[in-house]
Amino acid sequence: MADGVVKFDFDHTATFIDAMNNGLSHLCSKVFTFRTMARSGVQFCLYARRKSPFRDAETILICREVSEFALTSHDSFDCSLSEQELAVVDALKAQGHSILPMFIVVRRGPSMTFFLEENELFQESVSAQELLCRMMSDHDAARALASTLVY
Repeated sequence: MADGVVKFDFDHTATFIDAMNNGLSHLCSKVFTFRTMARSGVQFCLYARRKSPFRDAETILICREVSEFALTSHDSFDCSLSEQELAVVDALKAQGHSILPMFIVVRRGPSMTFFLEENELFQESVSAQELLCRMMSDHDAARALASTLVY
């Protein structure tokens, strides 16, 4: 890198979650907090919120970033997880947590998101057109999460 050049490593996921949490707070719904992970080979971030004050079970967002170009340049999108990532998901489910896969779409304008159904994690690919149709803003994601009883 040239002298005097500053490289910023912008965290699109954290920024999107912060904006979504703003919407959740406005809707009087619980917000998500970052959960650290000390496992190599895992390429996602975890954010969680408690389902109930009377249980330890949490709803856990498994967040990954994807570029808009990766979605629009192919007919299908590979959303499969590595062996290490599947082991993390299985361990969380074994503890009674709900898993919600969420992809942050990094693009020229504001970031967007789409959620996957849990069974789609185990498919090799999902139609890119379907995922583009599911994209929503941080405000829409907050409304979706606040209105569902499962998560």
